Amino acid sequence: MNARSGITRIINALFFLYLLFVSLMGYLFDPESHRKVPWDEVHAWSPTFAMIAAFLMGLFLVFWGAALVKIFWNRFIADVFKVRDISFDESLAIILIIAIVAI
Repeated sequence: MNARSGITRIINALFFLYLLFVSLMGYLFDPESHRKVPWDEVHAWSPTFAMIAAFLMGLFLVFWGAALVKIFWNRFIADVFKVRDISFDESLAIILIIAIVAI
């Protein structure tokens, strides 16, 4: 078994956990109406903690996403389409460009 053995259950579990984390971030920060979002309760308790925690969660989300993109690209896209593997920096650039376009 080589280092790049394709998409496994562990990889799929990591993608699922990433999906859950993104959903949690959406729940905490996206308003359902023009009222407060759940994260506002944390902000009311401690604005400094809320800002630091939100920044760290966003940073965690970006780096985790980049790692998953790299794994998915190198284990699936590269095999199916016969393209080269990418580095972590390239996968981070993909995530950041997608985020910029989404804004």
